[in-house]
Amino acid sequence: MKKVLFVLGLALLVYGGYTAYEFYNSLGLSPRGQATYQTQDITIDLDYGRPYKRGRKVFGGLVPYGEYWRTGANEATEIEFSRDVVFGGKPIKKGRYRLYTIPESARWTIVLNSELAQWGKFEPNYDLDVLRVEVPVLNPKEEVEQLTMEFQPDENGTQLLFKWNRTLTRVPIKWENPPVSSLK
Repeated sequence: MKKVLFVLGLALLVYGGYTAYEFYNSLGLSPRGQATYQTQDITIDLDYGRPYKRGRKVFGGLVPYGEYWRTGANEATEIEFSRDVVFGGKPIKKGRYRLYTIPESARWTIVLNSELAQWGKFEPNYDLDVLRVEVPVLNPKEEVEQLTMEFQPDENGTQLLFKWNRTLTRVPIKWENPPVSSLK
């Protein structure tokens, strides 16, 4: 019996070590990224994994069309709003949400889900989806090697941009009384 427990303990130790090695090794391949939009009226924080293209076919390959995508790598992508906003034309309450997408060649569905603290590879509980919006895909000439999400202020609030490879999508984010922008 002691021998069996010893072997099981050793196997568990080896498995745990291997899992930890793979976890920390993968972080270097897809480091965490953050984007923040902040004014005196609002703060929007975004935390996501930033995979590299590394010669791979991204959309329709690494990221299949029509399927749930964690929108990044490793831990789930999360976004937090300090106040109620209108996200892609739909109202959403202030708070923290998991953000995932369903890419297609001509449009993406962006989803906010209330299930948090999940490793990104696991699909969410779809019953906890609180918002779905569709946005068109733009195909700029510039190629982006590493997944990048950023905020771009505009006269109505800001836009959340998703850029990777030769794909760009944008989701408008507005709130009551956004600052008057100096953009012309």
